[in-house]
Amino acid sequence: MAFGFFGRRTGILVGIAAVLASLPFGIGFLSQYPVLTASLLAYAVSTILCVALSWNSDEDFDFSTIAEKTRHFDDVDPMPVTKEAIA
Repeated sequence: MAFGFFGRRTGILVGIAAVLASLPFGIGFLSQYPVLTASLLAYAVSTILCVALSWNSDEDFDFSTIAEKTRHFDDVDPMPVTKEAIA
């Protein structure tokens, strides 16, 4: 998310910081939790595949539009609750 909101350099820095912060927990500790290890491995493989496919794509994406598309999901007031809706 840091990549989408703040750009490439920030995204890479946050990714490196996350790896370094989680490295002490990942060495030896996670082997005691096979389900958690498998889930994290699935996320890692998914991330690698998505990045590899994105880098090989010829389509150019305008990253400046991410902030516009991901903000203000709740701009519209929700429908007021009426007695008919409850019944």
